[in-house]
Amino acid sequence: MGYVPGYKHDVFVSYAHFDNETDSQDVRWVSRFQVDLKNALRQRMGRDPDVFFDTRNFEAHEHVDRLLENAGQSAVFVAIFSPSYVARDFTIAELNAFCARAPDASRIVTVELLPVEEEENHPLLRGRKRTPFWWKDAAEHDIPLRLTPKFNPEMYNARLQILAHQVKRLLADMRAGTVPSADVAPVPVVRPDGASAPSARTVLLAQTTDDLYDERERVRAYLEQFGVKVVPENDLPQGGADFAVAFEAELDRAAIFVQLLGNFATRRPPDLPQTYALHQFEAATARGLKILQWRRPDLDLATVTHRDKALLGGPDVLAIGLEEFKSEILRRTTAEPKPEPQAIGDCHFFINADRSDKELADRLLKLFEDSKDWSAARPLFEGTAKDVTDDLEANLLQCGVLMLLYGNAPPAWVRAQLLRWSKLEKLREEPLRLKTIVLGPPAPKPEIAWSGGFERIDGQDGSLEQRVRKILEGLRA
Repeated sequence: MGYVPGYKHDVFVSYAHFDNETDSQDVRWVSRFQVDLKNALRQRMGRDPDVFFDTRNFEAHEHVDRLLENAGQSAVFVAIFSPSYVARDFTIAELNAFCARAPDASRIVTVELLPVEEEENHPLLRGRKRTPFWWKDAAEHDIPLRLTPKFNPEMYNARLQILAHQVKRLLADMRAGTVPSADVAPVPVVRPDGASAPSARTVLLAQTTDDLYDERERVRAYLEQFGVKVVPENDLPQGGADFAVAFEAELDRAAIFVQLLGNFATRRPPDLPQTYALHQFEAATARGLKILQWRRPDLDLATVTHRDKALLGGPDVLAIGLEEFKSEILRRTTAEPKPEPQAIGDCHFFINADRSDKELADRLLKLFEDSKDWSAARPLFEGTAKDVTDDLEANLLQCGVLMLLYGNAPPAWVRAQLLRWSKLEKLREEPLRLKTIVLGPPAPKPEIAWSGGFERIDGQDGSLEQRVRKILEGLRA
């Protein structure tokens, strides 16, 4: 008996026999893959899963009937997707047999052995989420290459583990009875204006380039294990107009937009004004979703020339390790809603600045000249080292609002001040009312690769004083 009650098998592996012929490394790919998947599932489930895998390469009538019957009696259908798969009536018959008894489309798991164009796909497999077991090496003229345990084994294992996590989670949900039938619609949360309200614990994970597939799926797996819903569940259609419509529907479901950015540009279909990456970012921004973007901290922006480069230097981009970024997403989804901002009464503002930004700091100080209940200061730049340090730390301990000025100062100075603040913060009697990194000219600004609850005011275009004045007016309201 399988792990999921009511089913004969937990997993049915459907494949074209052409894809299981011995390759140049003496590996029968599908045979080896199903063994590796079964072992990975065993480790996650703590028991042997029932995996149906047929090795006979003939199509006698009784054999075909038995295969179709087993396909229909399986909890999860794993399709080893390839050009050979979509070209065979036999594999599609297995898929049809499964779908006839399984109206829930989420139970079809697609493993893409070699890429298949969307328009060439069978209707039952269009828009399915695919786990690619191929990659492209620039040295090989951008030709898709199959992942095997002998060829690029690290990537093969990483994607196998991602897939096993997804299958195990699906089986566990089915066992618990939490996978809904396709004909039972979820009850939406409705706002007073009649529109469906997105959940604060639902993240819209943007489509990425192929080189960021593994990072994207690690983000998905991490969030899901903490109960955060990640959408879309399946791949979006790749035609520009169809993609835009499908993406708009996903925006209705989420409160946070997460986007991973890298060395390569996303495609721009002929019927979309901009690239997929830019379209997703602009649509999420227009909807007012919280934005969280990520890039590797070692990515040199000076070497990037592709058409998505503008996104890499945006104010919402965190250039940090992926593990730290995953934790930051989780923090944003689980944080208590912030209370409505209240007017700040008697308060001391400290504008922490490097000597190279003294002139800009003095201009910001002038914004407080007519204030009766607010005081403001910048650091001392003259005096003994002890006097300067004592004054700096006294201001950090006593201020109500901290404004860290990042203009001409080097990133190392900014990071040093953030580190100093993180140590002194524990000694304060009261928390800050506001802490912000103030970005002044010149632009562009090197990334400081730091997170920790600081807001950002971006005035690199020369509008810094106007922006700060507007924020002060809001604090006084």
